[in-house]
Amino acid sequence: MKLTEVMKGVAVKEWQGGKEAEISALSYESQKVEKGSLFCTWKGKKSDGHAFVPEAIQRGAVAIVAEQKTKETEFPRIRVENGRRALGRMAANFYGNPSKEVRVVGITGTNGKTSTALLLQSLFEGCGLRCGFLGTVGNDVGKGRQPAKQTTPEALDLQSMLAEMRENGCRAASMEVSSHALEQGRTEGVNYAGAVFTNLGRDHLDYHETMSSYESAKGKLFESLEEGSFAVIHQEDPAGVRMGARCRPGVRVMTYGVDRGDVHTKNLKMGMGGSSFVLCSPEGEVPATLPWLGRFNVANALAAAAAAMQAGWSAEKVATGLGRAPVVTGRMEKVAHGGEISVLVDYAHTAEAVSAALSTLKPLTQGSLWVVLGAGGDRDTGKRPAMGAAAAKWADQVVLTSDNPRSEDPKKILQEMAAGLPTRKSAQIVENRAEAIRIAVSSAAVGDVVLIAGKGHEEFQEIRGEKIPFSDRREVERALAERSRG
Repeated sequence: MKLTEVMKGVAVKEWQGGKEAEISALSYESQKVEKGSLFCTWKGKKSDGHAFVPEAIQRGAVAIVAEQKTKETEFPRIRVENGRRALGRMAANFYGNPSKEVRVVGITGTNGKTSTALLLQSLFEGCGLRCGFLGTVGNDVGKGRQPAKQTTPEALDLQSMLAEMRENGCRAASMEVSSHALEQGRTEGVNYAGAVFTNLGRDHLDYHETMSSYESAKGKLFESLEEGSFAVIHQEDPAGVRMGARCRPGVRVMTYGVDRGDVHTKNLKMGMGGSSFVLCSPEGEVPATLPWLGRFNVANALAAAAAAMQAGWSAEKVATGLGRAPVVTGRMEKVAHGGEISVLVDYAHTAEAVSAALSTLKPLTQGSLWVVLGAGGDRDTGKRPAMGAAAAKWADQVVLTSDNPRSEDPKKILQEMAAGLPTRKSAQIVENRAEAIRIAVSSAAVGDVVLIAGKGHEEFQEIRGEKIPFSDRREVERALAERSRG
């Protein structure tokens, strides 16, 4: 492909030579550059990619796209305002704009993205539409799920995966879209068939700094929707109305909510085995069941249901699909139930998510409700006291422990979480997460429920630059085995 074709639609500030250069590959990592590559780079928060331009040229790059002028004055180079955004458009061009053939639905929000996106994939598949998935728990391009490095891939990887989906026969893609990806422009070049907003709560302020900036980043998804696409908006979330207002004329907006919205429920009944309700929509009313726990998961299911209806599927087919909702790893996942105690693993890592999970379990608990909870290091420190307060509000027994401390001192994180506890509420503080899980599981009495919160599906702990193998589920299973031995 000619360089001019790759750069089609990219806002260029300066172009020096090489317009007819033949491009055989794109790269944003200098060590992956090969002969015939177009190397795109930018200045990041931690490192400046411009420093790797000489290496890229040495490895065979035929042209450079960068944000700053480089020392290689005689080499073909293109200067752009934002390298990441430029790469998104370049990658879309290079791979033949796969999102024009694969119907991409983007799901954004603080909590609920993974469950909603996986359920939407399941609903599409159940209706006969082969659907890929990109998200926190892995990427599925039509050949089974593989581990993911991040919630939303870098622009080049994203377009490559969409192209793979197209080649593998997928006609739709359900994709989690993070605020980081939207702010950085990683999804530039994606033509969305639709977008879903789940909710907005405090998170990632280490990056966005203010809630206003965080919300603005989420809103970019809805601003990008073109005429003829759809938006599914959570009407019961205060930010929902504002997200809907960001859509341009010609975008079909459908609202949802457990109690109100275009798609809502009637006669909702919830238990440890899931929920049953009447699914109400503009099509009418149909009975439905959902094998997921909690009111918040009913809301997630309604979001996926509304998106499936907007994509053309009937309410009856959607209701059938809800009853077959897949188990979502690390999302209110029952590791033990039906014996002396119940133990669940959940990814809740914000105050809102902790409250939602515990308030769901509280009325279903015969004895005491336990929570084992940590907060991630090198992330928004302001949410830590709120997480501690949420745990204290709903749980009878609170065990604070490490999550992914990363470069921070775990003791400092625990102190900041404990600062949110009311004076009348005490908590056990156990830095070692495996030991904290063992203590909760071994101490729980018959009829108690134990929630292990924060890490969910993760298979590691990040401690001082190392990823150490660790699974909440496996630690729970070990603790249960030890408990059964007496």
